[in-house]
Amino acid sequence: MQGLAPIKFEFEFAWTRTSLSIMELVEVTKKTRDEWLAQAVRLERKSFSKSDSLGQRLVEEAMKPHNTLVLAVGTQDATVHGYILFRRNGAEGHIDRIAVAQHQRRQGVGRLLLQTAITVLQKKRAMMLLLEADTANLAALSLYDSQGFIRTIVRVDYYKPGRHAQLMELEL
Repeated sequence: MQGLAPIKFEFEFAWTRTSLSIMELVEVTKKTRDEWLAQAVRLERKSFSKSDSLGQRLVEEAMKPHNTLVLAVGTQDATVHGYILFRRNGAEGHIDRIAVAQHQRRQGVGRLLLQTAITVLQKKRAMMLLLEADTANLAALSLYDSQGFIRTIVRVDYYKPGRHAQLMELEL
């Protein structure tokens, strides 16, 4: 398969109550399948409002030197079910984006993507991992809390007036 890079994990998880699907995590490179990139961009547009979505810039961000984009791809259907975009700047890591397809939420895909970013950043010797989450996104906040992130400050009107960001950090 094209696009496979240094990190590749295979695992089984519940697709539905009656079947299992195999997924692999694929680090995006210049050789990554165009269809996977297009699916990631579509997922970005579905997951975030028009004003918040990176759209095609998601792929551009992935190609920057300190950034990493990891896709969760179904091996049986070659469908992108989620992604995480993160970076390392010196001793700090930062989660920039995480999205999971609506039908895959609460199935462990987001947790796996987050744990992958944590592992990669630890290997790259980051000491701290930071992220911002919309204070209204209770599912995301719950996921980050469950992984040991500490809520630090709220950035008022961070996204737009009336939409605040919860700054969170995790010591690696």
